[in-house]
Amino acid sequence: MTLPKKTIYTTNVLLLSWVIFTFILFGGSIIRNYKKILTLSHSIEKKYDDTMDQYKKIAIFILKNNLPQDINYFNSTSNTTYNLPSVKQLKIIVFNKDLTEKQSKDKMLHDEYVVNILGCHNNKCIRVSVDKQKILSEISKNDLWRYGKIKTIPFKKSMLFKTATGESLDEHKIFIFILLMCFCILYLSQSIILFIKYFNLIKINNDLSITSNKNEQDLITKTEKLNKLYDILPFVYALTDEYFAHYAHKLISRNAHISDIDLVYLLQKVEKFLAPQIIKKDLKITLDGINCTITLKSDNEILFAVLLNLMFKSISRAKISSEIMIKLYKTDNAINIEINDCGYKYQQKNDNKIKIYMLPDLFLENLCRKIKIINIKELRNGEINSIIITIMDTEIETLEEMENEANNNNRIKIKIDPIWL
Repeated sequence: MTLPKKTIYTTNVLLLSWVIFTFILFGGSIIRNYKKILTLSHSIEKKYDDTMDQYKKIAIFILKNNLPQDINYFNSTSNTTYNLPSVKQLKIIVFNKDLTEKQSKDKMLHDEYVVNILGCHNNKCIRVSVDKQKILSEISKNDLWRYGKIKTIPFKKSMLFKTATGESLDEHKIFIFILLMCFCILYLSQSIILFIKYFNLIKINNDLSITSNKNEQDLITKTEKLNKLYDILPFVYALTDEYFAHYAHKLISRNAHISDIDLVYLLQKVEKFLAPQIIKKDLKITLDGINCTITLKSDNEILFAVLLNLMFKSISRAKISSEIMIKLYKTDNAINIEINDCGYKYQQKNDNKIKIYMLPDLFLENLCRKIKIINIKELRNGEINSIIITIMDTEIETLEEMENEANNNNRIKIKIDPIWL
């Protein structure tokens, strides 16, 4: 069970849009309800102030008309006239005689739920103590206020905001419920998908670990086999050199075996023979001209030995991790092979033992003459060494004919002269 990433992103964007829409709607509802409740609170505060004024009017009315100044008559009059709650205490105060106003206040009831109201006429006052909670309870029963009991006047803004928020929540509970359900569904679905992906990744990781361990074991096994093969290579080279040392003189004395030779294929064989030296120095061999087939008639064995020696010379002096460029091109009746390397001057080691890839110069000249290699030039320009080999593209019949032609015709010349620039 997996969903495309596009589907998950689309679902998240839609849910985010729904959240933003709900918050905007909810915020607007809170502001609207707060303004409405604030207006109601002002109306209730005005009604509360009017109630206090009504108690005061009754006190003044009693004093003006010399009516009975006792608590029972006061309560009866207030209840009949304005339907007001009964007062808890009533006191008559005459100024500038027995008590001052401050002293009279000290003897009145004092409580946070009690309000003292003073109504005066001439030098005489009636002070009554009214139960504030009863008045607020009566106001709470009014149709204008439907948010529970009123506990304080004036209203606190925090209480008004809390009331507005609660009403907005009640109005938009369906939207909020849908939003929470969407959150829960999306969270659970994505959690399940992520858990499945996590489980699959663990499984893939375990499979990769098993495969990696298996490949590592296979690689160790192959490396051991390759090391055995590499250990055999020195022996094979030594055996090849020993065989060639006994067979080398026959290359000069025997007749040339002429056949069609694919020059690119022959150079690739030389590269494979010298692979250990190439790998050891981390060299890159580039053949330029391999897209076209270049063939010539020559002795395959002798030409291989000549190219092997010249290539080994180039590899020996090349710098580590450099490139050796081999170019093939034709000019008139000749084929040219140019070997370029970036390296040092070549210094051949003196070794009495004949090696197939390190032949003496005189022996190499005789082999070149036998297969009509008419010119070998060595050039050096800066750090670039070049070996240019020119081979006549004509058929060779026998050694005697080639030698007679070389003696009678100056066209065939063997020149292995390094020219340093």
